[in-house]
Amino acid sequence: MIDLELTPPRPYRLSDAVGGRDPTHRMAGGVLELALLTAAGPGRARVWQRYDGTVFARISAPDPGAAVDRLRFVLGVDVDHTPFLRMAERDPLLGPLVRRRPALRPARCGSFAQSLVRALAGQLLPAVEAARIERRLLGAVAERRDGLRVPPTMADLRRLAPARAERCGLSPRRSGLLARLARTLPEARLAAGPTEAALRRLMAEPGVGPWAAGVICGQGLGRPDAGPAGDLGLVKLCSALLRRRAEPADTEELLHAYAPWQGFAAAHLLSHPLAHGQNYRAHLAA
Repeated sequence: MIDLELTPPRPYRLSDAVGGRDPTHRMAGGVLELALLTAAGPGRARVWQRYDGTVFARISAPDPGAAVDRLRFVLGVDVDHTPFLRMAERDPLLGPLVRRRPALRPARCGSFAQSLVRALAGQLLPAVEAARIERRLLGAVAERRDGLRVPPTMADLRRLAPARAERCGLSPRRSGLLARLARTLPEARLAAGPTEAALRRLMAEPGVGPWAAGVICGQGLGRPDAGPAGDLGLVKLCSALLRRRAEPADTEELLHAYAPWQGFAAAHLLSHPLAHGQNYRAHLAA
């Protein structure tokens, strides 16, 4: 067991760095508990933040060094997003959002394989239903320790039969796609190359569109310049802004305006009331 002290670039808020509805972690009373995946075996971390912004962690893992690296990735503590904040401050759409939650950032998955599950579970589905399917899929492949699922590996996904994935809620087409991608996706090559190349490689796969590719690159590889283009919330937002029914290409154009911070922009834009259909008619009438 090791104790760790981290000083992430400000602004940083632990609760804004991790997404909800993720069976690999939970937060209660300001303390975050995570299951960590390392090559030597699963680990665990308890993380909390002091009032001055310092993040403390207690890690138990067979390979503490690898567990620290994985924890730093999942929490995004090495990302300085102040250039994004300076850009967003001058933007009429993003400005009010970042002023309310300047520490908000895109969530990251505990493993590349988990991001693949999330990308296929969430296509064209409401967030609650997508999270339910992801939880079932992880329950089918991932070890459970002290109430948390260990993030899966690609080898775990290769052992998942398409019929079992269907019983978890995936359509037959996506169940077959998950099985194929678990066998063929070159994780190391995607991680080593630029984001644009990774997105192209992913979208060359039949059934993988911009949204799924953005989730895999953003949440699985930690790329701030990848966003979930085509997200239903972004489509709602664009529809309100454009005063017409928006298409996924409209959301791509919206996010591209904030390059190279598309992922951070999406995290904030998806918190906009219009992304949830609130005040939609009033906005259109304005």
